[in-house]
Amino acid sequence: MSLRTQIVSALLELKDASLAMQKNPSNESLSNTMKQYDLLFAGERFNMLLSKDLHAVLVNKFEIPIDLEEFHKIIPDICASLGMRAELERRVQNLKKPIPDEISYLIILN
Repeated sequence: MSLRTQIVSALLELKDASLAMQKNPSNESLSNTMKQYDLLFAGERFNMLLSKDLHAVLVNKFEIPIDLEEFHKIIPDICASLGMRAELERRVQNLKKPIPDEISYLIILN
């Protein structure tokens, strides 16, 4: 399975989880889903993810081998193809890297 296909599959699973939380927004449901993915689903509709957090889940839970820089290059296109949005959130100064700016996206699942 290609890297892109794996990411698409993971995003669709996370979208389903988001929709399930919207239908049953109990504290228990929200807590269980967030623990299951070790991911904060933010926003009023529990449909917003930070790209760095999403990347960590893709690597650690879904076992998709992709580095953060490559992920940030392809995630806007993948989201667009699924009817999701990847909004450039900010550029973060990272003093530990020779390249001073780091890209971060807000991923909106639905």
